[in-house]
Amino acid sequence: MTVHNIEELIQRQFRQWELYRQMQREKEEAEDGPSLPVITISRELGAGARGLADALARRLDLQIHGISLIDHIAQDKNLERRIVDRLDESVCSRIDLWVQGILNRRLFMHDEYHLALVKAVKMLAANGGVLILGRGANVILEDACSLRLRVVASIETRIRNVMAYEGVDADAARDMIHESDDKRTAFLRETFHVEVDDPHHYDLALNTDRTTPEGLALVAMAALEARGAFAVS
Repeated sequence: MTVHNIEELIQRQFRQWELYRQMQREKEEAEDGPSLPVITISRELGAGARGLADALARRLDLQIHGISLIDHIAQDKNLERRIVDRLDESVCSRIDLWVQGILNRRLFMHDEYHLALVKAVKMLAANGGVLILGRGANVILEDACSLRLRVVASIETRIRNVMAYEGVDADAARDMIHESDDKRTAFLRETFHVEVDDPHHYDLALNTDRTTPEGLALVAMAALEARGAFAVS
């Protein structure tokens, strides 16, 4: 994703934030019901998580945020300032408290990038209506997240999907999968001191081997409703 495309995505997100904030205020005034959901997806390469994310985003009118956008925000102080300016003061205060709370629990390395990463994820989630892919968002948000999903698949399914996505042969696909697994395991272990396959950090694990993204989206929506996190109509 180019910087130009990221900037366009961010501008579109700014407009969506304003719409979401207006909708949330109207909803709270009307019924004092649950806020717009925040969903995180941790996934294995080739497991088909993007299809599930797209299906959920369509059904729940969510904005999808991936690694490129999160890292861009974390590394660009001017952009962080612009985002902060769009948030309510009360939201900014909560974000500062969340970041400090994570620091106090020593969940990740205390360097500038990881501080910015936590803040970026918190800012993106602050007004609800988002689905965040990767970057340990499920660990960062914890109970502030409506639903934390883990998407997996058999190695055969993953190889087949990567071959289709990337136009490579089976051996190359297998190598890409192993490299991705190693990187994601190392990132979560070194940054947050958690294991990627520890079920305690997820609300629901979904296997894409035998169910379509649309079918899994229905399962995730039922879990949201069962938790009282969002009223599915």
